[in-house]
Amino acid sequence: SKLDLSDIGDADDLQDKLDELSDATDELVDGTAELYAGIKKLSDSSGTLITGIDKLYSGSKSLDDGAKTLNSGATKLRDGAKTLDSSTGELMRGISTAHSDQVNSGMSTLKNGSSSLSSGLSQVSSGAQQVNNGAASLAAGTNKLVTGVGDLQAGSKNLAAGTKQTYDGSTALK
Repeated sequence: SKLDLSDIGDADDLQDKLDELSDATDELVDGTAELYAGIKKLSDSSGTLITGIDKLYSGSKSLDDGAKTLNSGATKLRDGAKTLDSSTGELMRGISTAHSDQVNSGMSTLKNGSSSLSSGLSQVSSGAQQVNNGAASLAAGTNKLVTGVGDLQAGSKNLAAGTKQTYDGSTALK
């Protein structure tokens, strides 16, 4: 309510206005106490959020490390398939000089299969690299989230301190 002192005509009017002021002060104190309690709860729980973000970051680093290992293994597998493909070609040339039709047919199938294997492994390597890049992006985003939560926690503590001061000041007005 609006406190208008120009309407005070006598002591009873003055008492009514003082009662209105007291009621308004009580409402301010109650509201400030509720605000302070909410801010304190927010501030207290932000630590749990930070712990969770730390775990998320650690997990994303593990994912990144695993993706790098996968990528390395896929590269070795692809290189081995290329060696197999090359060796199969050499074997085919050696067998063709032996003129065995059945062996030549089998070796041709083996050579075609090893080429397909080499191609597939190249795709695996490419996919592993994409996983690796995604994990790196996740780790970078997690760092930004951790920083933002830290800022939120510091801001909520400042807000809680300011609300406590407001509460203390309004309590002194009672």
